[in-house]
Amino acid sequence: MLRELARALANRAIKERRCASLALLSLVLGLILTSCKTTGVGFEYERLIGSSLRHLTAFARGEDLDPDSGLQHMAHLATNALFLLDYQLNGFGIDNRFNYRKDK
Repeated sequence: MLRELARALANRAIKERRCASLALLSLVLGLILTSCKTTGVGFEYERLIGSSLRHLTAFARGEDLDPDSGLQHMAHLATNALFLLDYQLNGFGIDNRFNYRKDK
């Protein structure tokens, strides 16, 4: 229920061209619930990186709204970036990035 409320708040804020940070906060709130329920420790870094790249590519090709969620691609990209920042700062998530220094 909280996830649906978060999505509704994000959609309303974006459609009414209200504060983007409110929309982003609502989206993050919903996604945090998904992240914790998915693994108990957060998402894998590569999942967030892949999602970030897909949303950035779609935006770069001229698509503003994600067809699955109906939300702005930039809101998804910013959310992914905030997750990754939080994971790095707090030791959360699963760091499965390729490390060229370590893997050589």
